[in-house]
Amino acid sequence: MAASFDFKQFSVINERSAQKVGTDAVLLGAWAGAPAGAARVLDAGTGTGVIALMMAQRCPQAQITGIDIDSPSVEEATLNFASSPWHDRLSAQLCRLQDWTGEVDMIISNPPFFINSLKAPDDRRAAARHTDSLTHRDIIAAALQCLSPHGSLAVIYPADEAQAFVGEALASGLFPVRICHVSTKASAAPKRFMMELSRTKKEPLIEELIMSDGPDYTEQYKALTRDFYLKF
Repeated sequence: MAASFDFKQFSVINERSAQKVGTDAVLLGAWAGAPAGAARVLDAGTGTGVIALMMAQRCPQAQITGIDIDSPSVEEATLNFASSPWHDRLSAQLCRLQDWTGEVDMIISNPPFFINSLKAPDDRRAAARHTDSLTHRDIIAAALQCLSPHGSLAVIYPADEAQAFVGEALASGLFPVRICHVSTKASAAPKRFMMELSRTKKEPLIEELIMSDGPDYTEQYKALTRDFYLKF
C-alpha cells in the first residue's frame, strides 16, 4: 500500500499561513492525470505544497518542484516536503512561473482566479487569490514553452473562468483532453472545472464529480480522495 500523508496534519495549519489546505487543491491533486513515465512535475503556485505532495505520492518516479512567488509559503512548503515520505523527490523554489525555463512532463496549478472582486488588504493573500500575478496567458505560455512534447497541463478554475481559459488555450494551440465539472451537490450547477490540456487535439473526455449527498460526502468524492485523507 502506498504511503499516505494526512493533509489535516500539515505544519501549515497555523495562524501564519496565507494559504490553507483547500478543497480545490486536494481535488486537483487527486484528479489530475499521473503519467507513469513522468520524470519531472512542476507545481506552479505551490503555496504550502499540498498538490506537490500528492503528485509525489502518485508519481513514484518523478521529481516534483513546487514554485511560488511568496517566500513564507516556500519556506512552509519546504518544511512540509522535508517531513514527508517523499522528501528526496520534492523541492520548493521562490520563482515565478513566467521565469521557469526547465522542461517538465507536467505542469499542475491551482491558480489565482479572482479578477474583478475587491482585493484582500493583505498583500500575500491578494497575490494568492488574484490573477494579477498569474494570468491565463502566463499559464498557457509557460505550458507551451516548458512542457515536453507529450506533456500535460492540469488546472482548476471556477466555471466562468474556465470558459475564458479554454478559449485562450485553444487560440494558442493548447487543447483540453479531460474536463471535470465539479458540483457541491447533485442539484447544484458546477462550481469548478478541472481541466487537463495538451498539444494533442482530440475530443475531450467530459466527467462529472458531485461532492456531497446530504450531510455526507458522496462515495465518488471519497473514492477520489481516499488515498490522501486518513479519515476516509
